[in-house]
Amino acid sequence: MENKPRVFVIMPFNDSFLALYDKLKKDFEGEFVFTNAGDLDNQQNVLQDIVEGIYQADVVIADLTGLNPNVFYELGLAHAMNKKVIIITQDLGELPFDIKSYRANEYSLQFNKIQKLVDEIRKLLYGAINNNITYGNPVSDYIPDFYKNDILLVSSNSIEEMTCLDNDSKENVINNKNDSLDDNGFFDYIAEIEDNSTKITEEISSMCDELNDMNISINASTKEIERSNSQGNNVDANFVRNICRKLSIPIDKFAGNLKGHVTNVSKYWDIVENNYLSLLDTQYAQNQENIDDLKDSMISLKGMQDAIYRSKASIEGLIDKSQVCLGMERRLNKAITTLISELNEYLQMTDTMCSSVDRILSKGEIVIDTLTFQTK
Repeated sequence: MENKPRVFVIMPFNDSFLALYDKLKKDFEGEFVFTNAGDLDNQQNVLQDIVEGIYQADVVIADLTGLNPNVFYELGLAHAMNKKVIIITQDLGELPFDIKSYRANEYSLQFNKIQKLVDEIRKLLYGAINNNITYGNPVSDYIPDFYKNDILLVSSNSIEEMTCLDNDSKENVINNKNDSLDDNGFFDYIAEIEDNSTKITEEISSMCDELNDMNISINASTKEIERSNSQGNNVDANFVRNICRKLSIPIDKFAGNLKGHVTNVSKYWDIVENNYLSLLDTQYAQNQENIDDLKDSMISLKGMQDAIYRSKASIEGLIDKSQVCLGMERRLNKAITTLISELNEYLQMTDTMCSSVDRILSKGEIVIDTLTFQTK
């Protein structure tokens, strides 16, 4: 049992959250040791239990549903200790924009959706333990040298006393820690970023083509009704219903394709984000010879973010237009409801991407400013 990675869970203390905690603890009992402050049962000093629980954990899960101030305080402690934190919430929309960039994941307590959360947490836990996913926090992002002080070297899993080491030895420990994370070089990261950014562009381009096809079908159906009206024919209910049923087919098809595009773009973005964050934490990003390539990459990333922002207005407009058509016919209602749901998933994904881009750009700016200062 001692060899299993330790996971400390911070969440509001009420029945629904504790039921979720019990489920996660049971589902992962063969793989991880789950604890929370309630398990430690220190009636005299709950804060001590929380601090020690976070300190001893390999990974922290923070449920920010409801924006509970105690949970945010504990999240701050976890970030200050440089822990790998998996953020979950029942409503991404209520989270502060900058928090979304730290791998915030939305979940539902509906019976048929809870397994999706379990699967996602499993992926993130193993990614954290195996160092396949890069985690960070505002401290390491904006004060990169904070954990390289003379007293402590803080990692995600432990705190090493360094007071007995001379300066050269401390630097060696830090460099060895960085080198052990990844064997990739600067252009390995850049190539992965460019390859997967291209895949994102291709997915979105394909989605736009399919959206145009759906719009053509919608326009054709609209013209069919208008043509009948212009000829003075009485448009009966059966005629309208058949048009609606016919129209539901391309809408349903687009909604299904959109779901696949969102899944793929999310997957490719995870790779882009992970490579950017890993790159910016390595010595290679802090090499004068790479500064121009790093600047170009940051410019391209900002361009992607601008394109996403521009696309949001058209997607939101499509949602508004779709809602107007609800209530006409059963099959069409179902198709439109599915479409709106998938469009909202797309918007949620792009919100997360944009907040993550802001984080990457901020980290990149710090690295570039440092390099620029060193050349003066």
